[in-house]
Amino acid sequence: MIPDYLKSSGIPILSGKEAEEWDKFTIYNRKVDSKLLMAWAGYSVFISINNELWYKEADEIHFLLGPGNNGGDGYVIAWHVLCSSGKKIFFWQLSEPKTPDSKYFYNLCLEYKGQKLQIETIEKFNNHKLNIKSTIVDCIFGTGISKALTFPVAEVVHYANKAECKKIAIDIATGIFASGQFFSHEVFNADITYTFGSYKVGHLIEPGILYSGKVIVNSIGFFKKEFENRFILESSKIIPLRKAYGHKYTSGVINILGGSLSMEGAAVMAAYAFLKIGGGISKIFSTAKNIKKYLKDYPELMFVSGNIKVLEKEYLKQLKPDKDHICLIGVGLKEKPSHTFWKTILSMSNVTLVLDGSVLTKLYDHHSLFQKNKLKNLVISPHFSEAEKLLNKNINNVREAAMEIAKIYNASVYLKGPGGILIIKEGDKITEIYPASTHYELSTGGTGDVLSGMICNMLARYNNLRPALEQALSLYLWGAESAVNNIANNCKDFITATEIIKEIQNKSK
Repeated sequence: MIPDYLKSSGIPILSGKEAEEWDKFTIYNRKVDSKLLMAWAGYSVFISINNELWYKEADEIHFLLGPGNNGGDGYVIAWHVLCSSGKKIFFWQLSEPKTPDSKYFYNLCLEYKGQKLQIETIEKFNNHKLNIKSTIVDCIFGTGISKALTFPVAEVVHYANKAECKKIAIDIATGIFASGQFFSHEVFNADITYTFGSYKVGHLIEPGILYSGKVIVNSIGFFKKEFENRFILESSKIIPLRKAYGHKYTSGVINILGGSLSMEGAAVMAAYAFLKIGGGISKIFSTAKNIKKYLKDYPELMFVSGNIKVLEKEYLKQLKPDKDHICLIGVGLKEKPSHTFWKTILSMSNVTLVLDGSVLTKLYDHHSLFQKNKLKNLVISPHFSEAEKLLNKNINNVREAAMEIAKIYNASVYLKGPGGILIIKEGDKITEIYPASTHYELSTGGTGDVLSGMICNMLARYNNLRPALEQALSLYLWGAESAVNNIANNCKDFITATEIIKEIQNKSK
């Protein structure tokens, strides 16, 4: 599920601009000496690494240093290393420090020059031979970077990435944009990132999450300040869906429109996932003439087949006005539902609707209808290319795209992919949830369909949207991790969507 080191609900998640504002608030509003913050930042990293085996075994530490305060953090760390060990230290400087605070700590380090400290320009780093016991500490650029890397930094980053040694980033790996924008340049590929006071959005979503390694947030004395509603995904005990004296209808019913010819499995997996973790009835409406062949292997499922016009009528017939309904549309659906169908279902205040799969590529023409939807809940779950179709444009920032989809379609949105982001929209209130998952093993057919079935199941369990979506995601990611752990040699490439269903069944008890 979620890595243990990310389970800290009290830690804020900030954009680059917000991180800068928090610095200024603490320094200017609360009168904290900026030099003290830098000292605490560097010392917190030194304390963190001091007992690590890789640090104890390192024979030389290479600091890649920019001229600003990110470089200043590096000088603090280096000073503590110089004071406490016999390790050889290299400073590879983009230039000498330019801020008063970084100059102060640089001057402290100069006392050791000629003994354990060697200072060179950063261009010369590529000529130094690194070994397995080397450690590289990236302190070139911090959260303020907003443009592509150029010479000499780009070449230094490339050389560092090729080295087979430990790589540490301070605050954020050089080249990652703190607010989550995409980049085309090579960035420093960290094993561990030590950051201060908060996660940055760029640590937790694509593409930055792929280069941040293990992210550790050290508290260094920032005063409390209110920020946006952003949280790391957490889970709690799941409430039972099947209750004593209940029956199949009280255990939740899902109506699925999907599973077209050659894509029947998408609807079947969503339906089966819904049942496997406690649902009562799964009913599939499919245009595939042979859909009922699945009755042999999945007799628990109900099937209705016909052309899309027939199915639209049959589907809407199921949605009685005196009951609440859980609907899933789009998994394996090749056909395009009509404007009238969308207009009708979107006017139903007793319907909770989840949209996923192929249908998402065809929704933009109807987005004005979605903007005014009257649904009890609407959840949209696209991957990256589907998100671009939903917005009818290229996107450059996963978080901003998810927020825009939520606004345009008046919906909650889970944008899948590395890291992922969940936007929960409840009226005018927006809450951002960061799963921070790098489960690349989920990049296989059917996993999104399983997730959709699970989302529907949790929406049937909870009256509140946030716990339903959080539980669905956390359970899904736990299932993926458990499936990986149960495979011989822990080979992530061996798991399939159906194996995740098997694992999540135990978690739901």
